[in-house]
Amino acid sequence: DSKMTLRVGAGAFPAGEGPNQPAMDLPQTSWWAPQAVVSDTSARWALTIGASLPEITLAERWAARLPLHIAIFAALGAVCWVGPLSMMRRRLSIAGQVRGALRRSEFYLMYLPTVQIETGEWIGVEALLRWRHAQFGILQPSAFIPWIEKSPLAHDTTEWVMRQASTDLRRLRSLNDDIYVGINVPPSQLADPRLVDAAASAFGGHDLCLSRVMFELTEREMVDYGLPIVQEVVKNLRKLGAQIALDDFGVGYSNIGCLRAIRVDVIKVDKSFTHDLETFGDDSSIVDVVVKIARDFGVKVIAEGVETESQLESLRATGVLVAQGFLFSKPLEVDAVLMHLRAQAA
Repeated sequence: DSKMTLRVGAGAFPAGEGPNQPAMDLPQTSWWAPQAVVSDTSARWALTIGASLPEITLAERWAARLPLHIAIFAALGAVCWVGPLSMMRRRLSIAGQVRGALRRSEFYLMYLPTVQIETGEWIGVEALLRWRHAQFGILQPSAFIPWIEKSPLAHDTTEWVMRQASTDLRRLRSLNDDIYVGINVPPSQLADPRLVDAAASAFGGHDLCLSRVMFELTEREMVDYGLPIVQEVVKNLRKLGAQIALDDFGVGYSNIGCLRAIRVDVIKVDKSFTHDLETFGDDSSIVDVVVKIARDFGVKVIAEGVETESQLESLRATGVLVAQGFLFSKPLEVDAVLMHLRAQAA
């Protein structure tokens, strides 16, 4: 029962297992050695796995690497099991159908409410892209969003999201003039000079105040594209009156320097810290630190992923005032949000 591991490229290590290795042991394998010591410094790392049981016809060399790319798109530390070649072809087919989906109006938006903890009032919504595929039905976001973000159609899709969100925001503000909409900015769009003009066109066409629009960036984008590029985009979006949120704060690339360099209005605490509040006491300390940092920088805090009353109470104790999560509501289509706002105003 032998094993062999070789390095074949940047971040790529093929591993061969003996015939007695159960296929479904891979999820456990992905958590192997989650911590290492480098130069006397403890460092956490994640193993991302793309796996396939090849068919007889699966002879193309690209097929051996495709599951890995799919896994990388899914998440760091993910295990993506891709079986038949037909499944791989389906995923590639989906990636190639984005333009047609835009043309056929197969995309639609769901909205995740943002809630004032003390009052329960819905003060905002986050726009989430969904795809009602003509052949495959409603697709999971992980099945297409990573492909879109890395494709030449990222701008067209982002522009569509902004225009649809603009239309929906106008309806929402007829019931609550103070409500805002959050727009997730794909990493590639930070380097696209068309983004700011597209935002001005999308929201200006309905005479909307862009102060009710919040663009959400991640810390990783600032690292990947460099602070000067991000600073320019943020500066121009702020000139339009928009708000800026730093999403998934505390995961992977936490950097106080980013907050010093990039003026943001909101820090969003990653859901992983919220979920662990009931299990690991140190996560409440992390949230405490984030709240203190936010106060020092004069920005607001939104906690993501609240699912239980216990988590909500823990967040309330840390001083978090605003949150998102299934405890309050799952993502809803705009008509359902309107229905809630009518009841809220009654």
